Amino acid sequence: MTNTLTYSQEYEALKTAYDFHTPEILLPESSVKILNLPFTSQSELIFPADKVYYAPKLSGSPLNLDTIFFEGDMDKILQQSDDQILDNKIFTYPMVLPKQAEAVQGVVFLFHGLNEKDWTKYLPWAKRICDLSKKAVILFPLAFHINRAMPAWYDTRAMNRISQKRKSLFINIAETSFTNAAMSTRLHFAPSRFFLSGLETYSDIIQLTQKIKAGGFPEISANAKIDFFGYSAGAFLAQILLMANRDNLFEKTKAVLFCGGPLLSRMHLTSRYIMDSEAHHAIQDFYIDGFDRNLLLDQKLGTLYENAKRGGAYFRSMLSESYGAANIQRQKRLEELEHQIMSIALAQDDVMTPSEIQASLIGTKGKPVLPMKVLDFAYPHSHVNPFPVVPKYADTVELAFNEMMQEVVDFFEH
Repeated sequence: MTNTLTYSQEYEALKTAYDFHTPEILLPESSVKILNLPFTSQSELIFPADKVYYAPKLSGSPLNLDTIFFEGDMDKILQQSDDQILDNKIFTYPMVLPKQAEAVQGVVFLFHGLNEKDWTKYLPWAKRICDLSKKAVILFPLAFHINRAMPAWYDTRAMNRISQKRKSLFINIAETSFTNAAMSTRLHFAPSRFFLSGLETYSDIIQLTQKIKAGGFPEISANAKIDFFGYSAGAFLAQILLMANRDNLFEKTKAVLFCGGPLLSRMHLTSRYIMDSEAHHAIQDFYIDGFDRNLLLDQKLGTLYENAKRGGAYFRSMLSESYGAANIQRQKRLEELEHQIMSIALAQDDVMTPSEIQASLIGTKGKPVLPMKVLDFAYPHSHVNPFPVVPKYADTVELAFNEMMQEVVDFFEH
């Protein structure tokens, strides 16, 4: 694999070469290598150990994970206590870095979107950023995603049975599929998991950044600049991390929000690839229509939210314009970060549309305060698949991919 390979060729080569379990992957004739590094999350500090969740969709009754609700596969998902999912607690994450002896002077965290199953889509992105910038790129999995998910959630037959069960239980359900069945079930009946898993990932990134700055990686300088490339829900995480700026860890950080940036109330998450309509409605009800009420009713959630301090406050500010003071807080902070955040949206994106992104990135005067580019690629694409590997469109995809990744790296470096 050389630097002259096309995007499609790199995609296929990386797809074949990568696995979670090999500590070091040397890519033949390539300028980069991939390390799979171990991580242990402090999930026991986040998730309730008593196997009970506040569950508004069960008429406000607690979701006791020992209770039989639906008989069968859905109960198997509901009864799995988050604090007992070892895949989520102990895992590896890939770091793409140049094949050079000296420590790199920069790191880019690459955050993926909701309901991703593997790194296939993102490895070419990481490699290209590494090639162009000579920085390490850390692909960090969100809680309960990719190799932090239970293998059973990827059982196509079982997930299809759950999808069919959800169709029979909820007659108006839309976009249910075996792809989103696990996530939809988990969030539908315990929407607090959206905040809890986000908080865990947020805490993981703080922990990992502190290790970098303490000189804990021989491959990375302790003075390395930290940047974020956040895609979709990963942009939501990147924005909160940067706005909260825990202990000034991200004072000089820049963030590119790709296909991301809108408030939760402005996201169109009902998709067979993300979550079904019942789960999406549960999330909207919990966070957009009644988050403050739910913080009072769910004492565990309320305590964790208060303990999160700035992180919690900026999470709330990213929910909806209906939270007036939090909305102004976000707008003021975006004004302070006008040179540190750039948004790249897709004209054909129907999950996080350019108009919804733009409306969410305004300042206190009601005008956009962050640089934003809207791209309309000359080939069929979507939010879920912005750079399709299709021979027919290989040349136009190559051009779009190269131009966008160069723009991302230029933003980080200037």
